[in-house]
Amino acid sequence: MITKSEIKLIQSLKQKKQRNINNLFVAEGEKLVEHLLRLDIKPHKIYTTQIRDNEFAFLNISNKEMAQISNLNTPSTVLGVFVKPKKKDGLPKTDFVLVLDGLRDPGNMGTILRLCDWFGISELVFTEDCVDRFNEKVVQASMGSIASIEVFEMNRADLTESLKSKGYKIVTTAMQSEPVYTFNYPQKTALVLGNEGQGVSEEILKSSDFNISIPAAINTKAESLNVAMAASVLLSDYARKSP
Repeated sequence: MITKSEIKLIQSLKQKKQRNINNLFVAEGEKLVEHLLRLDIKPHKIYTTQIRDNEFAFLNISNKEMAQISNLNTPSTVLGVFVKPKKKDGLPKTDFVLVLDGLRDPGNMGTILRLCDWFGISELVFTEDCVDRFNEKVVQASMGSIASIEVFEMNRADLTESLKSKGYKIVTTAMQSEPVYTFNYPQKTALVLGNEGQGVSEEILKSSDFNISIPAAINTKAESLNVAMAASVLLSDYARKSP
């Protein structure tokens, strides 16, 4: 059974403002919800349309009630409302950090979070205008990796200066620059990926220490790679070269 006030709360969490006010976010799907629970993300309430027997406390609701709170075209059998992890303060500490500059597409954001988790990149920096990482589409695309990555939100105006003060070299992606395959990453690298339409902002480009690119085949007909595709190539290349 689910109350009208609970339905109203869950529906409101589609908005970033309400996620911030209530300090909650939504995740849907059995595997995703159980993954977050096993990573010790604190649950607020977990709803299911099936009778379940496991270590987690699930609240049974009807298919009709699940349809009222689901964000999916075909509702899952499980929906979880979780407490947002605390925002990370300070600056990154690892030798390699990925910086997302104005990323707006939730699918790209979630995929990049999942890629970072896969390749062992534990820290991410977001500029202030990135899509919210607790957007339901980001959560879905990340498949739970939002719980594995430390995220720092920084103002673009202060970003490069702050990272350089900690010894990071700023590496940006730009066309017609050094191919990534011949590039030697500095000991401390902050790799910047830009907005889907405009790329890396001029503000960060002008403070960049190195520019790199992913070379295309001579006979390519593609205009470009999307940012999540580029991230997969770049993170794979870094993982291959790192000790």
